[in-house]
Amino acid sequence: LAWLPNPPRSCHDDRDPGLRCFESKAFVRTRTVQLCLLQGMFGCIAWSVILTFLPDYLATTCKIGAPTAALVTMTSGWASGVGIAVGASMSRCCQTTSLAFAMAGTTLGGMLAYIGLVASAELPSSHAWLYFVWAWSGSFLLSLTQANVKAILVNVIRPQERGTAFGFLNVADDVGKAFGPWLIMPFVSSYGRKVGFIMGLSAFVPCALSLGMIRCTITHDE
Repeated sequence: LAWLPNPPRSCHDDRDPGLRCFESKAFVRTRTVQLCLLQGMFGCIAWSVILTFLPDYLATTCKIGAPTAALVTMTSGWASGVGIAVGASMSRCCQTTSLAFAMAGTTLGGMLAYIGLVASAELPSSHAWLYFVWAWSGSFLLSLTQANVKAILVNVIRPQERGTAFGFLNVADDVGKAFGPWLIMPFVSSYGRKVGFIMGLSAFVPCALSLGMIRCTITHDE
């Protein structure tokens, strides 16, 4: 991504026509950009637990069956869509410094909701509705960050750098999702699924710390 040339601009666009291949990596030295990439890598390690292992964990360890586990997973997906929409509106009514703290808080809240879901394996069948509550709450809170991270990136990089920056962010997210299961499985083998998944979800802690630290860098980088 750092070496790909930017697409040519219209002749009516009086902005800088583009970046040289060496210049396109300069924005990575910006502290706010580094924190955005770091939170994406740590956050997606934890997300890999939810996306990869949660359906089977609900069906087998929590013993709610495959149909109910599928419904819980669908509920999580719906909550993510609502969270992204609400998060996009947050960036319009909150200052950037306040937004950084809000994202850190919602990330920790979403982590606690999913830890509650994982830790409450084998609930009585009459309390299975709690899995839906935890899945909805966790996905909703965690998804508030996704739109706002891109809004922060827009504020700290030049227009001609945004495509490359968003590409780096997507790569950081994909690296976390790809290596997450590989990093978590040794803990699962040593301590069992419940403890191993909780340790995987704890990757949201450095993610939240990175988001909170944006408050210290955003004023200088904007």
